[in-house]
Amino acid sequence: MMADVYAQTDERTWRIHAGATGVVLAILLAGDALFIGLHILDTVSDWQNPAFSLEEDRSFSELYQYLKWLMISLLLGVIILRQQATAYLVWVVVFLYFLFDDSMSIHEQVSRSIRGPLNLSHPVVEFIFSLTVGAAMLLMLSVAWVKGNEAFRKFSLDVFLLIGVLAFFGVGVDLVHPYAWHWDLSFEAGLVEDGGEMFAASLIAAYVILKAIYFTGPDTVMKPEQRFLCEPVYSQFLNYRESRRQS
Repeated sequence: MMADVYAQTDERTWRIHAGATGVVLAILLAGDALFIGLHILDTVSDWQNPAFSLEEDRSFSELYQYLKWLMISLLLGVIILRQQATAYLVWVVVFLYFLFDDSMSIHEQVSRSIRGPLNLSHPVVEFIFSLTVGAAMLLMLSVAWVKGNEAFRKFSLDVFLLIGVLAFFGVGVDLVHPYAWHWDLSFEAGLVEDGGEMFAASLIAAYVILKAIYFTGPDTVMKPEQRFLCEPVYSQFLNYRESRRQS
């Protein structure tokens, strides 16, 4: 009887937290849409104000992105304290890198400095640099994966999935953006790239907010089918690993 009461309470709490997170996500996406709209107006009108551009450093939209990465990093600190799990520190490093890369254009500066010796085009050098950074992050995540608990592993799979969306726009679309002028689509490609990155960052921020407010302790009850995006894949992985052990 008491177990049913606790289950109902947990379910009610989850619904409240998920609803609140949905509101936050809507606000974040509305902010993204606002800055995208300002960028379009700035391009087609006589404003020509760099502060409204998605492509200019230190613009309003860029500052908005910086705040998202900083907020995510701080919320991961909350998760570390509540879960008492240091494995999440690796994700703090990842998102702080995103913050500094966006604010200081690290990948662009490094790519310019090594483009000459490699004798490759700038987009290709940026892609290689992104792959190198990604490989280093995967190595750190692999170590944390071994040391982390099941909640961390599922959290990591979910975040990795969402970062994949970010990488599609930030790396994939960025790779073809310089060539879009051949089809007179340079503006559209830039809009898809920067706007997609903003939407992806908002999705990640909302997800981390949800986990930060729901992970109240290391023993937080989590119903897999409702708590993690990756549950079907993770279950298949566990089943495969168990079958390999038995064979």
